[in-house]
Amino acid sequence: MRAGNLRDRITFQRQVCVPDGAGGSSCTWEVLFKTIGELQMFKGKEVVSAGRIAASATGILSLRYSRAAAGLNEADMAVIEGETFNIRSIHDPERRKRRLEFLLERGVAV
Repeated sequence: MRAGNLRDRITFQRQVCVPDGAGGSSCTWEVLFKTIGELQMFKGKEVVSAGRIAASATGILSLRYSRAAAGLNEADMAVIEGETFNIRSIHDPERRKRRLEFLLERGVAV
């Protein structure tokens, strides 16, 4: 992975819920870490959700391997240049702990 291709700034977030004292809980998104990577978007599509048509797009995000990135899971989300993406899958394509690839989706409920 060449450093020149790592031009997208990414913030990874995880949802944290704390009890509110009244039997419920309050949930917020907490920043886990920030890094740089390469995002390659695919063609978008339209999906019907709750009787409405919405736009959706998928892409592959490539990062250098790190302990922080390896600790992410599909419940976390990525914010890239102000856009929110759901993480659909994470894998190490070479199984050598050099880089990670994330399948991301934009335009769907978080």
